[in-house]
Amino acid sequence: MRTKPGCASSCRWPTAFPHTPPSDIIGRLERKAFAEALARWMQDSLPSLDARYIALDGKLLRGSRQNGSAVHLMSALATEARQVPAQHKVPGKANEITALPDLMKQVDLRGAAIGIDAIGHQ
Repeated sequence: MRTKPGCASSCRWPTAFPHTPPSDIIGRLERKAFAEALARWMQDSLPSLDARYIALDGKLLRGSRQNGSAVHLMSALATEARQVPAQHKVPGKANEITALPDLMKQVDLRGAAIGIDAIGHQ
């Protein structure tokens, strides 16, 4: 991240901030507990459930291939709020159909319209 010209001298900041401290902090967090806390916060910050639309979809993350298979995530997208209140990592040999129930347990779907791509209709 670069600072604006002149700001560094008046604020006595370096011209660029290292990414190491934030990534070190995030890297030390317990992933599951952090994901659950973030999901709770996202649920609390969503607007009213009335007329809410949730899109469920899976994506393979480019550049994530390590030791054989890439990371595959299922996401619930609250379209009106433009937020992703839940994500679920699809286990290695599983597919989206088997991951859907786990993803749906993470989101309060009462009163929401659900959209899903063709994979959910098999």
